[in-house]
Amino acid sequence: MNAALIRRSSSLISCRSQQELLWRTHHEKQSKKSRMERLAAENVFSYASSSKIEDKQILLVDDIYTTGSTLRNAAKLLVDNGAKTVFSLTLIRS
Repeated sequence: MNAALIRRSSSLISCRSQQELLWRTHHEKQSKKSRMERLAAENVFSYASSSKIEDKQILLVDDIYTTGSTLRNAAKLLVDNGAKTVFSLTLIRS
């Protein structure tokens, strides 16, 4: 996710930006996959230490929403590892 987008979003809603919570474990382009391949994909994220997410309300910011698999996988990983709540903000729906 774009660092400038995250900084701007966090300043608009008065929250702290923490960009290092998640990172992709593979870098295969989603745009090269079909809808079914995206929906069937395993979770492609790793997360920082549980102490950074435990009992936190987290807002995930993404630039484009196609199938929702990116946000769904990221949110599941965060909740499964202690996040209190996960919200999402997406700029474009395709």
